[in-house]
Amino acid sequence: MLNDKLKILYYGSSLSIQKGANQSMYRLAKSFNNETTEAYAVLPGREGIAEKYEQAGLKYFVIPALPLKSKRSLSYQWAYIRSLVSNIQKLRRIIRSEKIDILHVNDITFFPALFAAKAEGIKTVCHVRFISIRNRLVKWVLLFLITTFSDAIICVSRAVHRQLFRSRTRWRNASIHVVYNPSPDSVDFTVCRNGGDIRKELNIPSTAFVVCHVSKFTRNKGQHVVVRAAARLKRDGYTANDFVFLLVGGPLENHIKYYQEIKDFVSEHQLEEMVRLLGIRQDVAGLYAGSDVAIHVPVHEDPFPGVVLEAMLCGKAVVGSKSGGIPEIIDDGVNGILIPKEDADALAQTLVKLKENPQWLDRLSSQASDAVRNKFSFEVFQQKIMEIYSLLKPEKKHYEKQYETA
Repeated sequence: MLNDKLKILYYGSSLSIQKGANQSMYRLAKSFNNETTEAYAVLPGREGIAEKYEQAGLKYFVIPALPLKSKRSLSYQWAYIRSLVSNIQKLRRIIRSEKIDILHVNDITFFPALFAAKAEGIKTVCHVRFISIRNRLVKWVLLFLITTFSDAIICVSRAVHRQLFRSRTRWRNASIHVVYNPSPDSVDFTVCRNGGDIRKELNIPSTAFVVCHVSKFTRNKGQHVVVRAAARLKRDGYTANDFVFLLVGGPLENHIKYYQEIKDFVSEHQLEEMVRLLGIRQDVAGLYAGSDVAIHVPVHEDPFPGVVLEAMLCGKAVVGSKSGGIPEIIDDGVNGILIPKEDADALAQTLVKLKENPQWLDRLSSQASDAVRNKFSFEVFQQKIMEIYSLLKPEKKHYEKQYETA
């Protein structure tokens, strides 16, 4: 008897367990492995988040892939083309052998997966998680490819949709949906409800208002805005007894210079007690638990930052930049505060107001937790994705047609 389940293949390009996009794909695959749908995945290796697939008993295939990069090296470009052709062939074999109905590409930079799906005559979904690309030609080519080869496109925020797809008639005519990423699994954040011992571990004064910033160290993420705000507070007479900033995240290979700039600024302005560079930590929930407020102040258009959802889920109000999809998460003055991008003075002034008005902060924090659980629940996310799959579901499976005519 032929299997009448809808078979979905998720194509992922990264193994990082810290990336929200990877967690989102894993949770989708796990949830759609049920009585009516069957989920598979393609991953570039067996480490990292692949271990979660194994633990959940989810079937996945390994196809190593070179990332799309703007390198001038001819050897790299040639290696990339060879990898692209090889991976398309491998993916086509998987689609045929597993009788896949829908291919869901989790990362736009691995668009070749769309070619394989179209060659096999199955439906495609492409998730768009970026908001801008500096190279206009690369941007146009990517948008052309995904609008041509995708049956449905999912943008993670209205800001992504607005920035990428509303400027050309061709893009606007594509089947584009806005589906917000879900909040993290609340089980991972139970420590938030129980408090943390971070203050004791870091020897933070009991009187200090603790500000937590979690992000990779790149200029786009705005750590320089944070340390400038700390310097402004120090000039105004505040000390580590009043404010302590926790900067969580380590230096990245291509951004070492920026990380060093931050360290030099902290040293030059004698902010070592007020600004703590904690590096990469695995206890983010505990850090939020021991903090008074979270901040996320990117200077670029951040599509839909998961760290904002994480902090809000932990019951922390977030001070965020008016950037990308952040205003779609934070309702200004209701469950958080929005400030202009790259405005250190506005950040400093806002933190002072929050410290001096604890009741206001408590109200914002309470609303933050409720907003995430209601608006960005995984159940809502899953339902919206299923609605898209249902629109693409073939009336009769392509492999059933082949079986009948064989």
